[in-house]
Amino acid sequence: MNTSTHLFHPVRWMRLFTFAFAVLLLLLTVLSGRFFHTVPAYATIGSNDYPYQNANSAYTDPWGFNYRNCTSFVAWRLNNDLGIPFNWQYKGVTWGDAYTWATAAKAVGFTVDSYPKRSSVAVWPASLPGSNGHGHVAFVLQVNGNGTITVEDYNWITLF
Repeated sequence: MNTSTHLFHPVRWMRLFTFAFAVLLLLLTVLSGRFFHTVPAYATIGSNDYPYQNANSAYTDPWGFNYRNCTSFVAWRLNNDLGIPFNWQYKGVTWGDAYTWATAAKAVGFTVDSYPKRSSVAVWPASLPGSNGHGHVAFVLQVNGNGTITVEDYNWITLF
C-alpha cells in the first residue's frame, strides 16, 4: 500500500488540521466584527490607540467626521470609551467643525463652562493659533490639582 495516499497519513492530517484551524480563526474573526477594523473596545484612555491613524483624512469616519481630525478622534473616544452613540448629527444637531461644538453642546442641553471634568470634551475657539480657523476639541484625561488639565487630542497644528 502506498502510504502517501493512505487516509491516516501524518502529513495529510497535519494539512487538514491546519486548514480547519485557519477556517475556524477566520470564522471567529468575522463573527467578532474585527475583520475590517481592529478596534479595541474600551481601550486605555491616554494611549495612542486611535484606530484610524493611517486613514485618508479626505474620507469620513463611521461618525461623519473626517478621519484623523480632532473631531473624529473625540467622537471615537466618546463612542469607544464612554459608550455614547455620538455622531455628526448627535441629538438632531449638526456638530461639524470643532468651532461649532460648544454651540451644539448648549443646544442639546450639555453644560458648557470653564470647569472641565475627567472624560469631558475641551473646546478651543477658531481664533486660537494652531486651530487653523476650525477650532479644536480634545478629550480631558484628568483635572490636575494645580489648576491645569491633561488632555488627549489629535491633529493639533504645531506652530513652533
